[in-house]
Amino acid sequence: MNCMQSFKVKKSQTNSMISMGFVTVVIGIVMGISIGNYMFIGFGLFYLIIGLLQVDKEIIKLYANYLEIKAAPAARTVLVKYEDVRQIEVKSAKKIFMHCEINGESKRVRLPMTLLTNEDQGEFMESLRAKTQLS
Repeated sequence: MNCMQSFKVKKSQTNSMISMGFVTVVIGIVMGISIGNYMFIGFGLFYLIIGLLQVDKEIIKLYANYLEIKAAPAARTVLVKYEDVRQIEVKSAKKIFMHCEINGESKRVRLPMTLLTNEDQGEFMESLRAKTQLS
């Protein structure tokens, strides 16, 4: 099935992870040379890898009958049919939950709004409300 609409991770999120990775690697090298402790190099490489994996990554995809959410490289993919969404709970601008009934079981799915730009957040919520026919 073809993706009708997708939303990518905002650039500031990936840039901050990559920058933090470089800084941590440099601190690790300096600490390694000065006191013999190279521990921070591993943390820096971890942040670099996660940041690079997130560049231009589509975290939310909208299809004709369902949506797909994969917020992080190691996170599981969440597939939700629009007809299964019972409620959209907005706790704050960045904390939004979908209450769904999947296979007779009630589930609460957090939407990764902090990873989207403000424009994408509005566009995604508008599309989600239209497809689920909820206000």
